[in-house]
Amino acid sequence: LLNNIKKGNNMKWVSLVRYLAPLGVVLGGMSAQSALAEWNGVWHHIHGPVKVGASCVQDSAGRQLCASHHDHVLESRRASGTASWNQVNNLGGVATSEVSCAISPNKGSAVCAVRGTDNALWIRTIADASGNAWTNWRSLGGGLTSAPRCYAFADDRFICYVRGDQNGLFHRTVNGLHSEWTSWAALGGGASSPPECVTRQPGSGSLDCFVQGHDKLFHFATADFGRTHTGYREIAPNISTVPAPPSCIALNATSMDCYVRAADNSVMQVYMENNNPRIWPQGGIITSPPVVVGDLTN
Repeated sequence: LLNNIKKGNNMKWVSLVRYLAPLGVVLGGMSAQSALAEWNGVWHHIHGPVKVGASCVQDSAGRQLCASHHDHVLESRRASGTASWNQVNNLGGVATSEVSCAISPNKGSAVCAVRGTDNALWIRTIADASGNAWTNWRSLGGGLTSAPRCYAFADDRFICYVRGDQNGLFHRTVNGLHSEWTSWAALGGGASSPPECVTRQPGSGSLDCFVQGHDKLFHFATADFGRTHTGYREIAPNISTVPAPPSCIALNATSMDCYVRAADNSVMQVYMENNNPRIWPQGGIITSPPVVVGDLTN
């Protein structure tokens, strides 16, 4: 399956993140300089056991953050560049969803968010690159019916999306972690998963987002750091009705790749160039959503 995945221009390698519930969080990679690339990464055990998939992010300076929860208690580890991972931080709390973390690309500040037992959005943040000063838990309210999805822009700007009442999407944003978050803004209904968002132009304040709506994949775009949104546009039919966000990556300023579980449990690739989608079936039989991440810096 890996050898058959089509790669866009400028994609130099693909890395996959694996989560093994009995063993904990492990990371690995593969070189994809050619279609016949072989696995050459070594699996590294970061922490475990965990019971819900980890959220791992990295900023432009190579600072990394991984967070997951075990028995509903959030835990995190950080690494700086090639340095060793620091000690596990027990962040407490009672999470009822997967954790979503976002890290500012140029500041190293971060937000980690979960759904709490009251179905509200709860966050903890790090306002400095050292990662040693987590804030206390804070509720941002809301009535979540999904895990949150948080994303970071440059200069300490963050946005968190959730699915709420009547399957509608909602978001809150913040311009600097020392500022107040905006009120909830509604983006419309019909979502069966939280969105997966990517940016084609880092630093632009814009995102392209993809969301599952029953058996279809929809796209919408944001601009001005989440202040404006386009409407939903269907880009792929016949995807799985099992609720799960797609996995997407920006290839360059004009193109993106998304991978979703199709209605027949195969992998479907949706390639978008200049906002025009093309669908390529990739075969296989999968029982969980596909995941793709990549390094496009070279």
